[in-house]
Amino acid sequence: MELEAMQILGLLDEQLDHFSDEVLNAFVARVLDSRAPHDNLIKFEIFPDNFSIIIKKNITKAEKIEPLKIIETLQAFFGYLHQSFDGFQVDKVSFVRYFGNKFATKLIEMIIKDCLTASVPSGDTQKESYQAVIDAANHFHTTMQEYGFFDAQTLSFEAFTEKFDQIFVNRRCAKIIVAARNHIYDHSVDTVEVGTSENDGDGSPEQLMKELSLTSQIRDDALPMNSHLPKIFQFSKCKISNSIYKLGELFINTMEAASLAEQDFAAGKLLTTAHNIIKLYLMAAEKQHHETITSIPIGL
Repeated sequence: MELEAMQILGLLDEQLDHFSDEVLNAFVARVLDSRAPHDNLIKFEIFPDNFSIIIKKNITKAEKIEPLKIIETLQAFFGYLHQSFDGFQVDKVSFVRYFGNKFATKLIEMIIKDCLTASVPSGDTQKESYQAVIDAANHFHTTMQEYGFFDAQTLSFEAFTEKFDQIFVNRRCAKIIVAARNHIYDHSVDTVEVGTSENDGDGSPEQLMKELSLTSQIRDDALPMNSHLPKIFQFSKCKISNSIYKLGELFINTMEAASLAEQDFAAGKLLTTAHNIIKLYLMAAEKQHHETITSIPIGL
């Protein structure tokens, strides 16, 4: 009766707008901000004539985000709200549904931004396990429909799911570029030995030269024979900077990832990132080498 009276007086929508803001800002936003909510973050108590839902005042923000824990906590919270309001109606409409209309879209947007997108991994090893997060989000949406806060027209997580691969590859490429930059600007003087000796492997060039002369119609004596490289594709042993060695590995791994990518946009993005690694090196290496060399004290 009180709800219907408030509706007649034109006060219900205003009060529910305020209440939905409190739900999103005082509860949902704080759960999302915690990044990894504790089990006892929200306390629910039942009294003879009312219910109490309390969230801890001081929240510690975790370094590592745990999206499954966030979704689990939010589902429990809205379960408490559903239990508190179940059975109430406004003009023969479920109060839960009436209230859900006030915050449903905003809630989905907050979860997508601060939970799902924020926790998208940047490595292939975590990509498959992330499917559990998407499944949990979809289950949350289904549960909210069962509670009555959402309906079939409520914004879903489908748009995020469709963009997941793009978000993933963007984050992966950003991580690659950061790693490349760190390698380029690494001041470490550690070195690593690369190349092979003349006795490593069976890469004698004679057979290759013979096949090339047959297929390319080039005379044997026209093919290059370098006495310093008696083996095919041999790179003489030497020592190079460990950071540059790691940069080379990063470049090779990025190229391999591009060749193995299932989506065209992912292959293109990774290939562009590999190209950018080289561009970044060419742009920064000269300055970096100059600073390193000029910093060496010269004795008089």
